[in-house]
Amino acid sequence: MSTTRLIAIGDIHGQISPLRTLIDQIELLNLTSEDILIFLGDYIDRGEDSRAVIELLLEIKARRPNSVFLRGNHEQLLISAMDAEKPEITEFDTLLNGPEMNLWLQNGGIDTLYNYELNNVLEIWSHFPKTHEEFIRATTFEFRKNGYYFVHAGILSFGQWWEGASYNIDPRLWIREPFLSSDEDFVMSGPEAIGGKNPVKYASAELGRKIVEKMGQLIGAKAREALSEVAGPR
Repeated sequence: MSTTRLIAIGDIHGQISPLRTLIDQIELLNLTSEDILIFLGDYIDRGEDSRAVIELLLEIKARRPNSVFLRGNHEQLLISAMDAEKPEITEFDTLLNGPEMNLWLQNGGIDTLYNYELNNVLEIWSHFPKTHEEFIRATTFEFRKNGYYFVHAGILSFGQWWEGASYNIDPRLWIREPFLSSDEDFVMSGPEAIGGKNPVKYASAELGRKIVEKMGQLIGAKAREALSEVAGPR
């Protein structure tokens, strides 16, 4: 039996203070070099300091190179905005954003602009730290280990349809339903699915089905108890 502990950390959304508290709690678990921290995406947007979050994650990556950093839909929104055409400057010296940029800004991107001290969206291409962009672009969509399947949002069973298919968006980044209400035994049909994205009051482990957790609820006295449910054998 593997002694590797897998510790999944859900959405952060720029909340650097709770993240630091959680990492301190995790360090109390006496991690070994074999244990793996798995971050489930949505590191940026809406919170107090997205830039500080990315800087801390880069520090963790350097200190624990086997850590896994999955992509959330907010990282994808930023990548799509950066890969789209730059906004046009109108005759009135204002910016005309494309749909990708507007979608990111409307979903918390404006807070990230503020965190990075960018004066306008054009500075995304000139002043956004290269190491941070490389980190975000290097995030992956899934991770499998010891019979567990980690994604940001959820998964679809074979042949299942969901509304996002009409927009060609990846369910691993975006899905809520039908994944959350599904009665399918994901363990019997494959690995146990572990996702973030969807807020809950307490971390839960529905053995034989799926685990849904939220980083913000793993703080303080509940941290060790909640983490022990997903950490696996010691």
